[in-house]
Amino acid sequence: MLRDLKRRGMRAPVLAVGDGALGFWKALRDVWPETREQRCWVHRIVNVLDKLPKRLHAKAKAALHEIMRAGTRKARSTTRETWRCAGFEAEVRPPNTTSSSTT
Repeated sequence: MLRDLKRRGMRAPVLAVGDGALGFWKALRDVWPETREQRCWVHRIVNVLDKLPKRLHAKAKAALHEIMRAGTRKARSTTRETWRCAGFEAEVRPPNTTSSSTT
């Protein structure tokens, strides 16, 4: 699709926003290596909340929105430090693992 857009005359976008699908980012780099990449905040927040216990979702979502809305890198860094101090990382559930033990 991206190659077709380029062939039809589309210039490289300044910024591409995506959901984290690795194939999209690879294709983008192949066609327009100068385009900057940004992960979609909706998908980012959903992925983070998926790793936390439900009881923390409201507080974590509010903190993530604060990070998202920070106007500068310095402000974002401050809000990320607040996230770390809130102890969310200690609550992260490990990914599902399936063990196939044969005893």
